[in-house]
Amino acid sequence: MKEEATLFRSVVGKLLHVQDDYPDSQYVVKELSREMSTPTSNGMLLLKHLVRYMKTTTGNCVVYKPTVGATTVEVVVDSNWAGCPLTSKSTDCVQVFAADCLVYSSAKTQAIISQSSGEAELMAIHRGACFGFYVSHVWAELNGVTPVIKLFSDSSAARAIATRRGPGRVRHLTVKQLFVQSLTNGRLALHKVPGEDNTADIGTKVLDRKRIDFLLGRMHIVRAVPAPSSGRVSTAKGTTLMALLVAALTPLPLAKGHAFQEELLANSSACSAARHEDGSAPLPFWAFVLLLLLVGALLGELGRRLLIRLFRAPVVASCPWSALGCACDEIYKYTQEEPEATPQRVQEELMESSAPTSARPLVLSMLHVSDQGERWHTRSDCFGLKKATRARALTPCQICARNL
Repeated sequence: MKEEATLFRSVVGKLLHVQDDYPDSQYVVKELSREMSTPTSNGMLLLKHLVRYMKTTTGNCVVYKPTVGATTVEVVVDSNWAGCPLTSKSTDCVQVFAADCLVYSSAKTQAIISQSSGEAELMAIHRGACFGFYVSHVWAELNGVTPVIKLFSDSSAARAIATRRGPGRVRHLTVKQLFVQSLTNGRLALHKVPGEDNTADIGTKVLDRKRIDFLLGRMHIVRAVPAPSSGRVSTAKGTTLMALLVAALTPLPLAKGHAFQEELLANSSACSAARHEDGSAPLPFWAFVLLLLLVGALLGELGRRLLIRLFRAPVVASCPWSALGCACDEIYKYTQEEPEATPQRVQEELMESSAPTSARPLVLSMLHVSDQGERWHTRSDCFGLKKATRARALTPCQICARNL
């Protein structure tokens, strides 16, 4: 059990380091980190399930196609009120978009127990406003223009509390939570977003695969990335918030922007789809298998021809003109490994053979070959031999001649 607890802490620590690259896994990583002190068997099962899911989604990439002339920082927040069954604490998620490009995402368990869903959403709005102002200050340092901050929430109660002055009837709210009221005087604008379109919902609870794919698509996280010529393409893996913000704000026509894109892709673990040049699509699997079979067949045929030429495998040849009355339709086989024919060996074979044909006297005859050695003829007046373009005569050995 001690070894499993050590393994659990080690893996969760690594996941905490890379959780910024996986917005769809931040909620589960957060819940696993809460069990670091006392790991459980259920936590280990959840960890294994998460690792298997992350292995199947390693090709996910964040596509950056910044809007030209955009001067808006959009912050999307959401919370799950009393989502923890043990402590009744809520979970909130904050996502920051600069020029319609995702530059920050995080999920966090709220420190205090919220008395209502509106209070939980208000705490999410407060945390999102802080990150929104941080990104806007970085934007102003890079471009010299202070952007407008738009904060989107699907809770009407939280938006009402954030836009008024004072706690109202919720007197238990602290100064920290009411700080957001001073930000809505023109620097921060609150907007409503439908619950089904709220991308921050991915970091507040466990969702099914269909819902996760839908929200990832709205965050511009895809499996196949378009060609770099159609827009700026990058990945969030291994990069910092400053690098992502620069990639989102750098105009595409500038040469500096292209150089930064190449540096960003070289220093980060970019997905394989973003590395294709000239917009070439990856080779389909069926085409790869077909190409592999064709190459194998070609190499096999070349190897067979090479072996026949080197070892002179037995060749069976017959006259194709036997149907026209040619009498040279016989089969001859030869090989380099055939023992040398000597008069003593010929006499021994004639004595041992009892067949009538073996007692025939040896005669000298001519074998005529044509078509580069593929056809053999025993008669010089063969019709096929006369039609052949190339013909030459060979004198057979005595062993071959006895079969004529």
